[in-house]
Amino acid sequence: MSRWICAQIALILIASTATAAPRVKAKPTAATFFPTAVGTTWVYRDGDRRTTEVILAVEDTDDGRRLTVGWLQGWNTFSTFELLVTRRELFLVRTGNLTWTPPLSLLRTDVRAGETWGPAADESALTDGINRVGEREEVEVPAGRFEATPVRTASRGFLGGNTVEPTMWYSPGVGLVKADYGRTTRVLLAFYPGRSS
Repeated sequence: MSRWICAQIALILIASTATAAPRVKAKPTAATFFPTAVGTTWVYRDGDRRTTEVILAVEDTDDGRRLTVGWLQGWNTFSTFELLVTRRELFLVRTGNLTWTPPLSLLRTDVRAGETWGPAADESALTDGINRVGEREEVEVPAGRFEATPVRTASRGFLGGNTVEPTMWYSPGVGLVKADYGRTTRVLLAFYPGRSS
């Protein structure tokens, strides 16, 4: 037998008897249904004006990831709001100087189309919104076409004001791509993901 054939047989025997290295378990990942990286930017058209929102800071907490998002006008931050992203839910924690206690649930990933969720009626609450999830659908906006889940909220509004029923469309990994407030509509013009830390 030639040396070349013997070498090939030896390699096959060694490869067949070698044990595979144990697989390393992947670390649990953060929620991916809503972006949580600093620098993530959304550009919207709200009626006839253009608005830009940017994630300015991210804080990991026991509850999830707390995002500070800035509304920009030109190069300046006009105002900020805070969101809390958990594995299953998106909450609004603060808008400007208004803190939501408890945080206002905007989106849940464990609710099926047609199901509802929301707070119990409470006269002291700022809103008594009941959210209803619709079937995922394709939504076309200036930024492109997105598979998005509509969430319709029936609410008496701030401090017992008039009843409003906005519908928000959320796309996995992008966030809000469209919102219909009745009198005005918000559409996504551009989306720029931030860099994960």
